This record gives sequence, structure tokens and C-alpha cells, in this order.
Amino acid sequence: MDVFVGFTPYEQRLTQRAGRLPYGVDIPLQICSAEDIVITKTVAGRDQDWVDMLRIIQRSGESMDWELVFEELETLLALYHEEERLPRLKQMVLEEYPNGLPGLPAAD
Repeated sequence: MDVFVGFTPYEQRLTQRAGRLPYGVDIPLQICSAEDIVITKTVAGRDQDWVDMLRIIQRSGESMDWELVFEELETLLALYHEEERLPRLKQMVLEEYPNGLPGLPAAD
């Protein structure tokens, strides 16, 4: 479980996109979207994050808003000087969906 306070514009958008999950008390949990999980894991870039992202791509890739993911990542990865992570993510998606998805063209 990760807990954060949203100060940056990205974190504020993440919070706005989050779903609410009731769990038996008066205050529901806010759960971030699959898109935001992929975004935050790509920024973190740890080995286990890439393993986790592959599973997310396999399970949710067709329903994800890849344009949103790539747009958010371009800015965030530039801030951390980790721009090489975006092509790695795109390659992972293309390997799972070689005919392309919305926001991601088909492999050549």
C-alpha cells in the first residue's frame, strides 16, 4: 500500500482519476487507476515494477488509455532524466499487442 499527499499537478490529476472502493467503514479507499499504476511504476523503474507492469499490460492493456499514460510519462520522465523508460514501456505493450491499441500504433 502506498500513501501520498498530492502536491504536484500530476498527483492532483491522479487523485481526480482515482476510484472509490467501499471497505466497510464510512470513508471509502481511493484506488488509483491502472493507468496511474503504470505511470508511477515506470517512473520508479525498479526491477519488480517492470514485472508488475507486464502483468497489468496483459490484464488491462486493451482497456487502458495509453495516450494518457504516454503523455503523463513524457513530462514526468523528463523531470527525472529517465526518458529511456518510455520506449521500454512502449516496447512491452507492443510485444503484448502487436496489432496496436488506441494511442499506440501497430508494430511494423
